[in-house]
Amino acid sequence: MTTIKERSRPEVVPAPFLVHPLGSHKYPITEGYIYSKAERRQHGVYFHGGIDYEAQPGTPVYAASAGYAVAFYHRFVVRNRDGTIRILDGLPIGNGFGLAVQIYHPPDISDVSGGVFTQYGHLSGFAESITPKMTAPIEMDIIGSLRRRNQKRRSGKLTETQLASLIKEQKQLIDDFPWLKFIYGYHTGQTVEEQESYLWTPNDLFTFHQAGSPYVTHVNQGDLIGYTGESPLFWGNTDYDEDNIPFRIPPKDQEKRWDEPHLHFELAYRNDGPFRPKQQIDPYDLYLSWVHYNGKLDTLFVDS
Repeated sequence: MTTIKERSRPEVVPAPFLVHPLGSHKYPITEGYIYSKAERRQHGVYFHGGIDYEAQPGTPVYAASAGYAVAFYHRFVVRNRDGTIRILDGLPIGNGFGLAVQIYHPPDISDVSGGVFTQYGHLSGFAESITPKMTAPIEMDIIGSLRRRNQKRRSGKLTETQLASLIKEQKQLIDDFPWLKFIYGYHTGQTVEEQESYLWTPNDLFTFHQAGSPYVTHVNQGDLIGYTGESPLFWGNTDYDEDNIPFRIPPKDQEKRWDEPHLHFELAYRNDGPFRPKQQIDPYDLYLSWVHYNGKLDTLFVDS
């Protein structure tokens, strides 16, 4: 049987070229390439694909290497496999990158054909040099989705009475927490201009940057790009207006989030195509859960 590393590790991995996105390796790793059992119980997902560093909200975040940066907002509703809204200790939870920065590192920086991307998620705000491309939310049809799922079931189909009861429960949740109806950061667009900025190809980034777009910023290694936060890890009610996010989201009480404050850091390849699927690279070359990320490791960081 093959290991997760053997299945997940790309054939070509960059040579070390990164610096730590928090400016120091002192920050504890709280989640690795695969989620811990404790976190899986919260949202039900196994693969993480990135590294989480515990850091208090407002900690400066830096570009791990030079490249072309875009910023955006991304949030979804955590749902169960059957499409129902997932509940954690009586309350629904939100997830996603939140306020985030993505940087494309061209081949002359990463020494990899086609280049690679890094992502920095759950921020509380951006550096003044970074302008986010914010897009309108998309309203989901959660109730209609549940009906369609039930119709397609070959076995275990709910009776009309059971389905009506389930829909009543889900409608009450949506009435109590209106943000559950919407997702952010999912515009694929008919044109490049309509797309989310994190979907832009390297050619798109070069073109927009040369044209003077405010949404593409060239950054050098170590440049300030933002500040750590807890967006959009809602647990129950939201505490900021997603349609009018302030320049910096003020820190809130920890009990209002379902996860500890941290920076989500991700290194990945992206392929061209409508959704540009990505293949994540573990910068510590472990492809395991957080408990293994200690001691002297071979990394892609030049400052380790």
